[in-house]
Amino acid sequence: EQRVENTPTALKGPLARDIPIASLVMLSFAVEGASGNGDWSADALLNDLTNEVARIPGIRVAANATASTYKGKAVDPRQLARELRVRYVLRGSLRPQSDAILLNLELIDGETGLQRWGELYVVERARISEVRDEFVVRVGRFVHIEVIKAAGDYVATLPPEEVSADDLAMQGFGLLHRAYTRENLNEALPLFERAVIKNPDSIRAWGGVVITNYLAASNDWVPDRSAALHRLDVGSDNLQRLDPNGYFAYQANVCQAFVR
Repeated sequence: EQRVENTPTALKGPLARDIPIASLVMLSFAVEGASGNGDWSADALLNDLTNEVARIPGIRVAANATASTYKGKAVDPRQLARELRVRYVLRGSLRPQSDAILLNLELIDGETGLQRWGELYVVERARISEVRDEFVVRVGRFVHIEVIKAAGDYVATLPPEEVSADDLAMQGFGLLHRAYTRENLNEALPLFERAVIKNPDSIRAWGGVVITNYLAASNDWVPDRSAALHRLDVGSDNLQRLDPNGYFAYQANVCQAFVR
């Protein structure tokens, strides 16, 4: 059983600025009570979730083999973040019950040691085999969204001279991931536009330009729909130039297909 505690330690200064703002390590899950469920071990679940989150663009995830070296050790998440050069630590526990399996997750800020997010997931034992893949994808996407939101909040605290184009784009996605609303879009869109001015080769920034203009045009959230569609096309062209086989280029193609 793994026990990880927040204990005061002498930390060597703040997290380094060059650590990716959307980066995390996913620690081995503690198993509470009987561990044998025959269908879904804690290690197998962690491996599936790590792979799922690592597949999503925009987040760097420490390798499972690296994270496993801390299994069973009491370690301060803040110290762990500094050792592995990540900004967030995900830890959790698996509690098998007679008719269900409970997964409790929490995302911890590696700078402060404070919990950013927590969630309890319940899966019926009888449906484990049926819903396993869907469950992993769903939880992986929630983790992704919470890390992006946390990273966006972090960027908002940086001095303007330290903010890069990718930082601005991350802040924009952090706003969008809170909810796809007119208000959030109106805040996020200028951030993406500032980002592509700052660095015309930022893939993340052009991805934001595409997605926000698609949402704006599709929901009539801007006075000039044709201008939004034009920016969508400009963003798509730049993504084809920079990363034609990448995630955001694919998203751009999908957005263009929907609006047409």
